[in-house]
Amino acid sequence: MFRQSVFSILLLVISRMVFANDEVVEFYLSSHVFGYSETAPIAQIVIDDFEGPDFDGGMHSFTHNVWEAGAIVNGFKLAGIARYDYALNYTRDLAYLVYADKNEVPIEKNRPYELYLSVFHARTAGLKVGYQFDIHEDMHWGVDVSYLEVSTFLDGDIDGAITVLDDDYQGDIHLDYVYDSDKLLDRQADKPEGQGFAVDLAWAWQVNRKLSFAAKWVDLYSAIRIERAPFTTATASSNRVSLDPSGRIDVKPVLSGRESYREHTLNFPRQMRLEGRYWVQERRQLGLRIHRYDRINFVSASVLQMLNEEWSVDGAYNFSAQAVTLGVSHSAFRLALSSDRLDLENARTFGLISEFRLAL
Repeated sequence: MFRQSVFSILLLVISRMVFANDEVVEFYLSSHVFGYSETAPIAQIVIDDFEGPDFDGGMHSFTHNVWEAGAIVNGFKLAGIARYDYALNYTRDLAYLVYADKNEVPIEKNRPYELYLSVFHARTAGLKVGYQFDIHEDMHWGVDVSYLEVSTFLDGDIDGAITVLDDDYQGDIHLDYVYDSDKLLDRQADKPEGQGFAVDLAWAWQVNRKLSFAAKWVDLYSAIRIERAPFTTATASSNRVSLDPSGRIDVKPVLSGRESYREHTLNFPRQMRLEGRYWVQERRQLGLRIHRYDRINFVSASVLQMLNEEWSVDGAYNFSAQAVTLGVSHSAFRLALSSDRLDLENARTFGLISEFRLAL
């Protein structure tokens, strides 16, 4: 039934696009990549599996990446879409223990550690349909609905507490997570399938000749349903956990729990962007943006300088992530790079936007 509904919507959008009379067709190709980590450089966490010299605690890390190719005509949009999403929320104690284990650093003894990790990971691809419309000549709306199929996923949490002593540690850790393949406990499971949708909403208001506001809600509502998702629920006891001579944790826990299959729904972390812009001069614009990803807030200030009728350059500073964005735009494309470091290998904030448009 769900796929039939998607197919019906696609037929409607395609028919409106094909039979539009004398309308300009805009083809586009876009790539939006953004990653942020409070704990260590993004490359150290994602590529090097946490091995590296840098560590600052922190409680959040995520990356949100979207690639699209499609066309817009007569207000209707049809595009192919691919996504990669990875979000981690954790306690500072857990981040420290993982860092210490990966880098063979002796952990601090005779103290308790509160452990919590929430993980969301999904690779998805599918089709996006959308419609852009005006309710007033100065107010514009847009709605996008993406039909997505998931190929890789991990969703769940780890919760517990341990107390590290001089030559042992005591505590329990509880796990509850679903996955396409279990890399933690090496379980062999049937390959699952899942599909669903995500809804985005955009709004723009040109208040007057100089002042404008815009907002976008990404994944305002999302649901990827997996009918037979492999899952594991377990408790790891400290009965067989100790410290080796070098002071590292020697993990040989006793596991008790269950492995099976269940219905599960993946929900992407919600995002909201709110921005105000003001032309202080004929060719210069100042802006202020608030970007909320799940529970994390980013505040940025920006400036845009028009060079001529087609070219412009812009820059922004993200006060929350201490990152700089530099961009260049043309009537046919836009490129922008964001980072908190000149050395991108050690960046804890990284963003790359590329957009190309062709109107026929």
